[in-house]
Amino acid sequence: MGDSGSANTYGLAAGPDGALWFCNAVTHGSIGRITTTGQVTTYPAPRADTPNRIVTGPDGAMWFTTDRGQIGRITTP
Repeated sequence: MGDSGSANTYGLAAGPDGALWFCNAVTHGSIGRITTTGQVTTYPAPRADTPNRIVTGPDGAMWFTTDRGQIGRITTP
């Protein structure tokens, strides 16, 4: 995450897979994942929603909310 992205990164959560998950508001929003080795994966947000909070669920998936009041789920690798 460079300086331009860090101002738009929030909602950090440790995932059950050992990676750091976060919400990113750049380009209409996405969910990001950073592994312990530094590999970054980006998951696009549904529709034009902007993810704003993310947590690890009891089912081992990452659950997030959006600015439009939607709830989303991403299964972890």
